[in-house]
Amino acid sequence: RSASAPASGRGSPGWAALVALTRFDVRSVIRSPSFLVLLGLAVSNSVIALWYAGDDFFSITLPVTRILVNALSSEFTIIPLMIAAYYAGELVWRDRERRIDQIVDATPAPDWVFVLPKIVAITLVMFAMALVSMLAAIGIQAIKGYYNFEIANYFSWFLLPWTITLTQYAVLVVFIQ
Repeated sequence: RSASAPASGRGSPGWAALVALTRFDVRSVIRSPSFLVLLGLAVSNSVIALWYAGDDFFSITLPVTRILVNALSSEFTIIPLMIAAYYAGELVWRDRERRIDQIVDATPAPDWVFVLPKIVAITLVMFAMALVSMLAAIGIQAIKGYYNFEIANYFSWFLLPWTITLTQYAVLVVFIQ
């Protein structure tokens, strides 16, 4: 090991701080009581939309993956944005309420080390909600007697595109805060 390498072995000191702050922010979000409430809200909204997906007054369709993914995509739009805005406010203003924002500004670490963990924490929380909604869709399929789940399609049609969108939401709301 060279003399200039940090003791943590993760590369630059900024990356070690990034990992530590991300872990701290994710834990604080997941341990908050509002996380379970918002997760329940997202799941209940998804289950209601998924139960009636594809049905109309004249026919009842099988809960195939493409119909449920379409229902998830249409119903899972405003709630993630509200959740992202809520947690961005919580994470950004937590530092200001505890008056450590000025101490953070005086540290030798780069600015992105203190912003990126908040974005990653919000993205992970919203990803967890999207994943739970996807599992709810699979559960609805099983309850309705349709067992061709097509997990790969859920990931490629819903989870991957939504993760990109949710990351953009997280960047937007942290930037606004």
